[in-house]
Amino acid sequence: MPTTPTSLSFTYKKGQTNPPRQKVEYSLINPTFPDGQRVIHKTNHNWIHVDNKTLSSSEIGLVYVSTNELSPGTHEGEVSLYHEYINKTSDPNNPELREDLIGVVTVTLNLSEDPKTEARPTALTFEYLQGATLPIAQTIGISSVHSWNVSKSHNWVTLSKNSGVNDNNFDVSVIPSGLNNGTHSATITVNDGVKDLLIPVNLIITSTNNDFLYVNPNVLNFGYTLSGSLPSVKTIELNSSKDWNVIANKPWLNVSVQNGLAGPSNFDVGLKDIANLTEGNHTGLVSITNGTITKNVTVNLTVFVFVEELLSPNDIYFTDENNLIVVSSGRTETHLQIKVNSVYKLEVNKFYYDVPFFKGKAKKRIGLESSKIIGSQPLLNIDSVSLFNPYEPLNLNLDINEVSLYNSDITQTIHLQNIRFLKGVIPVNNWMSDTSKQIFVTSKAIVRFSFFNKDKSTFNKLTITGDKEVQFPFDDNNAMIQTVNIPLESLQLIPGNSIKLNVGSYSLEVFIKERTKDHSMLFWENKWGCWDSFECTGTFKQSAKFKDTSFGFRKDYQHIETKVLNVQTTTLYQINTGYLYLESEAETLQKMLEAKNLYLLRDNKLIKVRSTTRKLVVKQTTNTLKEFKLTFENTII
Repeated sequence: MPTTPTSLSFTYKKGQTNPPRQKVEYSLINPTFPDGQRVIHKTNHNWIHVDNKTLSSSEIGLVYVSTNELSPGTHEGEVSLYHEYINKTSDPNNPELREDLIGVVTVTLNLSEDPKTEARPTALTFEYLQGATLPIAQTIGISSVHSWNVSKSHNWVTLSKNSGVNDNNFDVSVIPSGLNNGTHSATITVNDGVKDLLIPVNLIITSTNNDFLYVNPNVLNFGYTLSGSLPSVKTIELNSSKDWNVIANKPWLNVSVQNGLAGPSNFDVGLKDIANLTEGNHTGLVSITNGTITKNVTVNLTVFVFVEELLSPNDIYFTDENNLIVVSSGRTETHLQIKVNSVYKLEVNKFYYDVPFFKGKAKKRIGLESSKIIGSQPLLNIDSVSLFNPYEPLNLNLDINEVSLYNSDITQTIHLQNIRFLKGVIPVNNWMSDTSKQIFVTSKAIVRFSFFNKDKSTFNKLTITGDKEVQFPFDDNNAMIQTVNIPLESLQLIPGNSIKLNVGSYSLEVFIKERTKDHSMLFWENKWGCWDSFECTGTFKQSAKFKDTSFGFRKDYQHIETKVLNVQTTTLYQINTGYLYLESEAETLQKMLEAKNLYLLRDNKLIKVRSTTRKLVVKQTTNTLKEFKLTFENTII
């Protein structure tokens, strides 16, 4: 049944609130499968987001767009909704994970942007010597797509016009009559109907007496990220004919001194008490006066917001998944730095990443190094019935910093502690074995399986049910990974028996088949760092391959002599699997042959080997069963 509707349209202007989400209704095609079913979605664009999916046809899927990275224009995408469920109808012993398409929704986005109104220059300064000619007018150019009005804060400022349309300009003049010596400040406001654009105007009046006050610079610019570190202080240098005083007109301005002596000097200006400032631009003044002359330094402060998508210490992450740290910032002069450290198996590991911001966003996937730190795991406990934890999660501590490109100053930092990682990918139904939940083996096999204890349940027993009823107690264990190992020979099973190995809600069903003359066990470390086992009951052959290293030299002008420096012996193994009863056993074989950490158990001797099997070749078949030929060679540990 298709979705209702089958298409959605959004109209959005950059910088405005996202348009409302829209409803999508659907019905399941096969609603009768209760096991593991859910609705999943796939999109072909990351600006489409799907939320609140349910199994009910009356429930609503909500779609919204996040578009600030897109260029203006018309964009189209698709959302495909699928019904995912476990199908046991065709073969209850071999359930199948199915995805049925519910429907496809076409999403159209009409995106536009509204250019900001800008002024050039952004500030004006007039200088006037008492009794001299008035300062000449200065022109301000306005770039806008709107009509706009202009106003002034003080009467000593005059404007050539009070309004304009689109790109235009106006002249600004000053009337210093009646004003004292010193620096006088005013503000010109340009309003385009969207926001106010403020243009500071300074008028510096001096006289012909011998007093002087020189200040440099007359503008300071600061940037601050909310909840971040304060920027470094900036220095103002001055030279005054008299002792001087300094004051700041904003509570967030911090000056290092309140006064000073005549002559050359300097002081620092920094920030304080800025936690409650809002995002955007803020302006303040630092005024220096020596009695007859006042100079103002304009301080511009831009406050940025640091937005992040981080990893949580409450979750477990898997090294091969797309574990992203995403940070957004309005700054243009910084980059993202991630410092990672951990202590694992008494070894200290430290590494870091430098990631540039692209269109205000930086992303980094965490996990590859974690897999290397955890490393390969040893093969443990194959001789006894056991329930154990093969390894502990890796805990990472991360310092996520926004760092200046110019001086390495940290403008914002976030500390993440104890971010836990396990090897591999998120296991389906928490099953962490390459083997399926049903196997056919002889009574001589060693059976292993592992599962992810996501809920941190406590386990203390292995229960065997079926043709053999027995229980094995263990100490309480609530580790993240649980591995079960049991040599079946201790259970005295006979062909035709079937048993189920149970630990909590996790179980493996075992069917006992006839013993054969040859018997071999293979063990391998899977992608989760857990060891699996596979029994081979077909023929076993062993041979040797020799490779020598020799050196030839001329004994005299007629004879060349060769000496053997070293002979390397490699043992080759050819093993037939015996007949396989399930298709899933062939799939298990394929995964085993891809493993890097592999052992052969033969005649109670454990041999490290590597697979030389290029592809699975059928040795022989019956009407329903297959047997495969495998080849290995020993490796030097």
